[in-house]
Amino acid sequence: MKPERKYDNLIRNLITSIISEKDISFKELCLLCEGAFPTTILEISNQITKSTGKKIKPDRNNIDFLNNSELIPEPHLIDFDWRYDDQTASKIANFSIKLGNDICCLGTPSVYRELINSNKHIFLIDKNPFICDFFKNYNAGQIINIDIMSINSIIRKYDVIIMDPPWYLSYIRSWLSKALDMVRSNGVIILTIFPKFIRPNAIKERKNLFQLLNKIGTYEFLPFETVYKTPKFENETLIANGLKPLEKWRKGETIIIRLKDKLPKIKYQKVKEPNWTRFRVGNQIIAFRKLKEDKQKNIYIKSPYLDGSYILKDVSRRNSIRSKINLWTSRNRVMIVYGFDRVYSFLKKIQDGKPPSTMIDNIAKNQSERNSIKLIINLIQ
Repeated sequence: MKPERKYDNLIRNLITSIISEKDISFKELCLLCEGAFPTTILEISNQITKSTGKKIKPDRNNIDFLNNSELIPEPHLIDFDWRYDDQTASKIANFSIKLGNDICCLGTPSVYRELINSNKHIFLIDKNPFICDFFKNYNAGQIINIDIMSINSIIRKYDVIIMDPPWYLSYIRSWLSKALDMVRSNGVIILTIFPKFIRPNAIKERKNLFQLLNKIGTYEFLPFETVYKTPKFENETLIANGLKPLEKWRKGETIIIRLKDKLPKIKYQKVKEPNWTRFRVGNQIIAFRKLKEDKQKNIYIKSPYLDGSYILKDVSRRNSIRSKINLWTSRNRVMIVYGFDRVYSFLKKIQDGKPPSTMIDNIAKNQSERNSIKLIINLIQ
């Protein structure tokens, strides 16, 4: 049986078991489905309810996420940036402060925020420059703006490393390799891992991961749920697929690893990711890169989809659309843009505070370019 078919059957059996036991809302169902994406859950649950007559309760109290702004820069999918909810971040922080004085947050800014008022020596390592700039305002701890995979020398040793790498084995292996170089011999690593239904091969991947962890040390699961805030980019994708916004539907599992005295070298292949330039407009992050085939001087915009949509419809790294797009917002607006140099200059001026509508006539050479620039403005506002 193909992995996708086996995966669907596992999800079907799980949903059937859940809804047969109690009345449940769609959000509650998503929380219990071990990482399966809501569009998959919706499709299968609709099939089950149609055949059984069992109904799913409507969700209540969905917030208007577009108007729920915060000071902190928005998460962006290029960084695989799902952030713990406040309760989870607080629990991880409170757990970690009992384990040592020097605590390093690797790509976990929400935990770093919870640790700011502790009496510990705290460190944040994050590749997002806007996240680092935001936390520098607190004047607490040490902040290092660098891609974790670009760390070639040991910055210092830590008692505790808290990390939440992207939920793919290649990333987890590479992050663990770096963390082992940075943790003290009697230190610990706190790691969040993906649930078993996040994708068809996840059960097998988790088995491989646990085999690796056994070589590193002993591990145990922390005694609380690891819940994530739903980022704006994911809610936009849910809406594009006909769903309502879902708050805090995604869960992982967090473990503590106590290391062996003699540690193995973890082999990994560095994951190649496109080189994005980030711009910040308000709290929104706009990522932009130059396409290899972009030889045009004229500004030209097109949708990556045949239906003309400009909303990314799938947040998976496996989504082939990701290789085509070169302008991508933290609200999952995506497009293919030609005329890189002039659009780059335009975005830089917007970031610097110049009203975009006042620049259209100065930048556009003709009506076609004017329409393209207006489209960019509409998609980033």
